[in-house]
Parts: sequence; structure tokens; C-alpha cells
Amino acid sequence: MKKSFISAIRDQYTKVPPVAQADLTGKIVIVVGANTGLGFEASKHLARMNPGKLILACRSEEKGKAAVDGIKQATGFGRAEVWQVDLSKLSSVIAFADRFERECGRLDVLLANAGVGLDKYRSTEDGWEESLQVNNLSTSLLCLRLAPRLVETSMKYGTRPRIVVVSSEMHYGVSFPEKVYDDGQESSFQVLSSREYCAAIMPGATRYAETKLLNVFFTLSLSELLKDTPVVVNTVTPGYCYSDLARNASAVQALADRIAKAILARSTEKGARQLVYAAVGGEEKVDTLRGAFVNLHRADEPDDYVLGEEGKKRGDKLWKDLILELSKVDGRVLEIVQEYSANRGAKST
Repeated sequence: MKKSFISAIRDQYTKVPPVAQADLTGKIVIVVGANTGLGFEASKHLARMNPGKLILACRSEEKGKAAVDGIKQATGFGRAEVWQVDLSKLSSVIAFADRFERECGRLDVLLANAGVGLDKYRSTEDGWEESLQVNNLSTSLLCLRLAPRLVETSMKYGTRPRIVVVSSEMHYGVSFPEKVYDDGQESSFQVLSSREYCAAIMPGATRYAETKLLNVFFTLSLSELLKDTPVVVNTVTPGYCYSDLARNASAVQALADRIAKAILARSTEKGARQLVYAAVGGEEKVDTLRGAFVNLHRADEPDDYVLGEEGKKRGDKLWKDLILELSKVDGRVLEIVQEYSANRGAKST
């Protein structure tokens, strides 16, 4: 579908449904970027559902500990833990996944919420443009590495674990130039990360919107990979709400953001309700949430650009190049993809 400006405004003024409820007793939940904004509010909601363990995956251990204290004060929940992960370092993501595999026997919800919006080019120590790495490469790596544990949990406990990737309605109307998909070029992600490419779109909101489009493509591909398992993969928009996303914006952009928020934004808590619904809501129709773009507690159709035959071709190219890039830093990625691809092939014969 194509979303009009009027439709987007209408969504902003639509009443957000109450927070979804679930019994998380004995279950393990990870919230990435849980120390502030949407992640913190979602963590408070989830804490009230009594999980066996709530892992706050945060870049800053100090801020994470403050979030643990804040959650306990607000909810009385005392089983939240801070696990450090820095999405601007692929090695940190791998270390987090390795630790989880060693220390935790199950995983029921992975809420991949962390993200950044930048107004100028910054390179990580891994050599990637920072917002592309944080919002896409590292987020995808974490989801892929932990996917087998969610599958194992579903088989052992007869449950429907979920992977939730936080995206945005800003993906509507965004597209990439054809050179991104050119097989004769270096990988799509190398093109998207290059200074030359970014110079044409930064500063401004286009880069952030592109990373959200990539989140949607990734969700569709990961959901397809895991379609023969009970694991539900979806992506969700919190809507335009108060958050810390503009913390890296220029003074002019920050002022414009404050004005827009005063007119349109919903509260951070209301935005977090959307994340919680994608993570635990809609149990009575959970299969409709597979690969879904969740908005206002319902599955909406994403932009036409990701759909149909052409959308699938684009998605397949991005998925192939993503696995190529991630496999360079973590051999487990290719093993996981091959394992679940083989399982799908075996079931179809």
C-alpha cells in the first residue's frame, strides 16, 4: 500500500488501544535499548507481566542499572538484569549472543528496539556508516544469532516465541536507487554505507527512513526463513512519539522536531504499547502477525515497494548480501541460515 500524508496524520490522532496483557511467568524477555524512551516504557509494561527474567540490553551499564532501579520503583519487579551490548560494535553483539547461549536456557521474546538517527556521516570501528550498522546490521545479527534459542524454546515448552523488530511508518514512500541491487556492484550494504551514497541523503530524515525500510525487508526475510517453526517474527511502528531519537540532530533539526512533536506526537508510553502488542498481544490470531507490519494493534500492509514480485527480488538481494556481510564476522550466521533453509526444503519434499 501507499500511505498518504493524511492517512499518517489520522493514525497519529487515533486512540491507542490499552496495553496488551500476557502471563510471562517463567519466561525470559530481552529488550534492546531498554534504558530510555520506548524501550524503557515497554520494559515497564513487560515487567508487570511477571517474566522469569527481563534482560535490559543496553550500551551503557550505568544507565542500564538506573533503568533497573526505575523499573523496580515503578512496578515492584525485581528480576530485571542489565546486559551490556553496543550495537556500534559487531564484536559486542557476538559477545552478547555467546553469553546468552551459555547462561540462559530459553528465550521467549526478543524486542529489538535500539536505533539511532544521525544528521551526518559517522563511521564505526567496523567500517560501516553508524546508523546502518546500529539499526540494521547489528540488529539483524542479534536476531539471527538468537533465533535458534527461540526455536528451541518453542519446541521444548510448546510456546510461540516472538522476535520483534522496531521499524517505522517512515518506510512508506522510500526506495533505493537501482545501483543498490546491481549484482555487478559490491554488496548492497557496502553501497548504502559508502560516503558517496550518504553524502546525497545526509543531513535529513531520509537515512533514518532507509534504515526502517531495511528493517521491514529483514523482517519479511527472517519470517520466511522461520516459517516452518512456531516462532513469530514481526515488525512494529510505535508511531510518531516522544523519544530520544533526535538526540544526535543538529540544532535546527532538533527545533523542528520539538515543534512537530508538540503538534503530533503521542506519549512515549503510548508508543511503547505498540511494541508490547507486537511482543505478546494478539494470541488469538498470532499467525496473522507472522511477517506483519504492526500498527495500532493490527497488521497493516507495508509499502508496495517491499511487496509483489519486484519487492521479493529486492528483498532476496538484500537478504543475500546481508548474510554475506554478517558471515564475514560471525560464521554462525551462515550455519543458522543453512540449517533452517534445509529444514524448509526437507519439509517441502
